[in-house]
Amino acid sequence: MGCPLGFTLTECIEDHWCRALDGERVGAHWRSRCPVCGGAGAFEISITGTGANARLKWNCHTKPACDHDRIRALLARLLPCKMAARGPRPDALVAEIGKLICSGLDPAEMKLRIGQVIWPERSAAQVADELGLSRATRYRLRCPPSSGR
Repeated sequence: MGCPLGFTLTECIEDHWCRALDGERVGAHWRSRCPVCGGAGAFEISITGTGANARLKWNCHTKPACDHDRIRALLARLLPCKMAARGPRPDALVAEIGKLICSGLDPAEMKLRIGQVIWPERSAAQVADELGLSRATRYRLRCPPSSGR
């Protein structure tokens, strides 16, 4: 997994991550303040694997450790390459969508709920806009029209 802006992992960490988090290289990895708790040197960024199998790994070392979903959301806003903005793990996303498919919801409501799983940062009205749900369907689902409609 490389940087979406074309940087190598090392260049991405040094240019994007360290600049956004006031980090510095310490031995084989980088340390910075945690974007959630602000703990100085509590956030560790490293590269695991080599070549095509190289991956960027990060973790907060405060006790108790900060929530990964909160860290990921803040990193998505701080990093210019949006490298941490991957959202939920694919297996969790597929499991959640599978539950909705098997739930017996009517198709329009299922479509809206799946949209909310895929885009958790958006309101129900924004998801309905994105999916092109009709005004009648939105009222039936108790999904208020957004200000743009």
